[in-house]
Amino acid sequence: MKFKVIKQIPKSKAKKGMIGILGGDNKDVELYDDHDSCLAKLCKPELVWINKFGFFLRGFEECGIGKYGIQKFRYQEWYCEIVEEIK
Repeated sequence: MKFKVIKQIPKSKAKKGMIGILGGDNKDVELYDDHDSCLAKLCKPELVWINKFGFFLRGFEECGIGKYGIQKFRYQEWYCEIVEEIK
């Protein structure tokens, strides 16, 4: 299925969102375009709610390395709206 991912936190200036295919496991969720390039990644995802139009995820996005060499993360929320089914 193709999804339109609209970032809720931090609020995106673009209302359109990104369209792609979601893939992942309980550690990471990734959004891929039609050419298999990763558009966005959500670490430690948690499913908040689901309905017939889509679902809502929250987790963390990698945002660089801190001054002590530790990976930094920032909180993210995604609304994933179903765009079309892949045949």
